Amino acid sequence: MVYLMNSAINHIMRDYRTGEIKPIAPKPLDLLHCIVSEVNPRAPISIISGYRSPTTNAALRKVTKGVPPKSLHMAGRAIDMRIPGYCTSAIRPVAIQKEWGGVGYYPKSDFIHLDTGPVKYGQPFFGDILAA
Repeated sequence: MVYLMNSAINHIMRDYRTGEIKPIAPKPLDLLHCIVSEVNPRAPISIISGYRSPTTNAALRKVTKGVPPKSLHMAGRAIDMRIPGYCTSAIRPVAIQKEWGGVGYYPKSDFIHLDTGPVKYGQPFFGDILAA
C-alpha cells in the first residue's frame, strides 16, 4: 500500500515537461504536509514543480534567473507550491517558522519554494521567473 501511495505521489511530482518520474524525498513532503495542515485550505494545493530532470533544469537555466545548476529539484528534494485562495506572502512565514530547509518566495510568479537544503530564506525574488 505504501508503495502504491509513493508511486502516486512520484507521478504527481514528475517532471511534467519530460514525463520523467523519480522518487520524491520524504522530508519536503513532510514539510508540505505541515504547512498545509497549519493553513488548512479549503481547496487542493497546487504543485508547480517537484522533480525536475537535468534536461528541464538546463532549459530553465537558459531563460530564468536564479536556477542553480544542481537544483535540489533534480534530487527530488524540493517542491514549488501555492495554495489557491491564500496569499503566498502569508504562507512564507509558516514555512520559515518550521526551519526544515530552504524557503524561497516568488511573489511575481506567486509560489513558494521548499527544499531540504540548509535552513535559509532570503528576500522575495521579484525578477522575471517562469514557474519552475
